[in-house]
Amino acid sequence: MEILGIIPARGGSKSIPRKNLKLLGGKPLIAWSIESALKSKLSRVVVTTDDEEIAAVAKKFGADVPFLRPAELAGDSTGMEPVLKHTVEWLQQNEGYTPAGVALLQSTCPLRQSHHINGVIDLFEKVNEKNDCVISVSPAIANRNPEWMLKYDKNGQVVLGDNQPLSKIKNQRQELSPCYYRNDLAYLFKPRVLWEAPNIHGNNPALFTVEDLEFDLDINTPADWEFAEVIFDWLRKNGRLG
Repeated sequence: MEILGIIPARGGSKSIPRKNLKLLGGKPLIAWSIESALKSKLSRVVVTTDDEEIAAVAKKFGADVPFLRPAELAGDSTGMEPVLKHTVEWLQQNEGYTPAGVALLQSTCPLRQSHHINGVIDLFEKVNEKNDCVISVSPAIANRNPEWMLKYDKNGQVVLGDNQPLSKIKNQRQELSPCYYRNDLAYLFKPRVLWEAPNIHGNNPALFTVEDLEFDLDINTPADWEFAEVIFDWLRKNGRLG
């Protein structure tokens, strides 16, 4: 099955300037996503960027960069769906290339390993006739579970995250229902999802659960970056990086 991997990487990051080129573990941030993608079962790895320097670095590490993204698709408020649509359409119109699946691999998840990508691909191929998307998730353990989370309802009363009254809270972690949160390591969907569904989650997704939570990292702030350096060094010291 032809599976296209897309790594978006715009040049104008604000919270961490030039984030995609900043060195983590001796390599540009984007390089880690490219390398894990190239080691996986993906058929092709494309980087979509508006930045010539990022494009050059992406090519150096083996990614395909067939175009520079238009400036209007590289703003702070640009959503992910228009960027992915542009990439898929460009490849269709300029190369006649139409994959069976499209994988979104965000460069802000540098600890993603090729086995995570392969797991998502394997599940996508298995459920392809029933589901239009596979989302990588992590178990919502303890206080991440909605049954233990708190929020205000429309009347200003504190309730549980699943809208149950506080009196319904479960006392033991073992009583909590299985629940998952998106970890952003990978989204894999049929290309038509970009036009038929409200977003990349599709209309009928399946979930791929990542159990090794040490790889669940999404860098968006300077604090995230500092934590990434610590966990990266730990993983490398313990031989956990592929």
